[in-house]
Amino acid sequence: MRQLHIPAVLPSPQWQDPTKSWFAELPHVLVSYAHWRRQTVLPVDRYTAGAYVIGDSGGYSIATQGADIDPVGAMHWQIGHCNVGFILDVPPYGSTGSDALTNTKAMQGRAADRWAESLDKTVKHVRRALPEYLRSRQHEDIPFRWWGVLHGETPEQRTAWWNAVRNIYTFPDPDEGWAIKIHPLNDALQLAHALRFLGQQKVRQVHVLGGVGLQCLSTLFVLGQQIGLNLATYDSSSSIKRGLRRAVMIPTPDGLDFEERLENWRDRKEVFGRAYMRDKCDCDSCQDYRRDHPVEGWGSEREVEQRMVYHNHLTLLSILDRRWSLAKQDPDGYLRAFVPQWAQVLKAFDGIPGKSIATGTPRSLFDYL
Repeated sequence: MRQLHIPAVLPSPQWQDPTKSWFAELPHVLVSYAHWRRQTVLPVDRYTAGAYVIGDSGGYSIATQGADIDPVGAMHWQIGHCNVGFILDVPPYGSTGSDALTNTKAMQGRAADRWAESLDKTVKHVRRALPEYLRSRQHEDIPFRWWGVLHGETPEQRTAWWNAVRNIYTFPDPDEGWAIKIHPLNDALQLAHALRFLGQQKVRQVHVLGGVGLQCLSTLFVLGQQIGLNLATYDSSSSIKRGLRRAVMIPTPDGLDFEERLENWRDRKEVFGRAYMRDKCDCDSCQDYRRDHPVEGWGSEREVEQRMVYHNHLTLLSILDRRWSLAKQDPDGYLRAFVPQWAQVLKAFDGIPGKSIATGTPRSLFDYL
């Protein structure tokens, strides 16, 4: 199984000259049509060797912000800019409202609350966009593949959503796949249920949408191998958001987790985050920072912000690489060590009701397969 961390990024002024931004170093990126459709430059060119550009259609923005998105317009944009694009799904949830810190919105409620309306709109979007996608497939020089998106909190809901979308298009190409949105966010049990379902359907390429935490990623690393995934991708903007609020990620001594150090730069002129980057960290970003400011001065506010973001991104990649190495070597032991709910996760993955096996009963992951 190949696994890829895909940073989710929003437009900002530096995109007009991406060579002056740390984002020019990104090999992979997730961009949403809802935010990027009016931009003339994307942070990553899909034709760059090894690049992987995922185009989200904007369904999250429909659910949380009431965005008006044309599925055909989204498809045209995805075909023109991305390696992979998701169908324009309408998540069956509501919105919690704006978050004062990040100015983003989160989804709430139960899948059943808006199920019929969301599924009906999603099916209509797929039906409208499909002819454009099929036309693009007639051109071998267009490196684009369409992926489905799965929702549902119960086996019945997942089956209903899967069947309704596949009645329009089955996604038969080996380079096509499915994305899943876990709700509630970072719920390892829901992820285990969804992976079990996709494994039963012989899906071999999966993307986990929406800021996945380390426990869910640990679950994906182990269970993704068990269902025979060829590719597992996942997006996150946490390292970027931390950097933009001057929070520096400092890896723990074993390199498997991190602590956060937040500078209060404006009120108290704190510099310990920058001092750590310049004087102690050896990541590529901090080595460049040390070269540019070896003794005095910290650089402009914009430069410090960009350095923190890039440092955080590289720190997260290092942590994920170490965890993935352990998960490949000993998936059973890794799950037990890094997922506190490992027993419940295994039961969910095998479809066994919780009362069937007492929590803490010694079992190997492979006893369930």
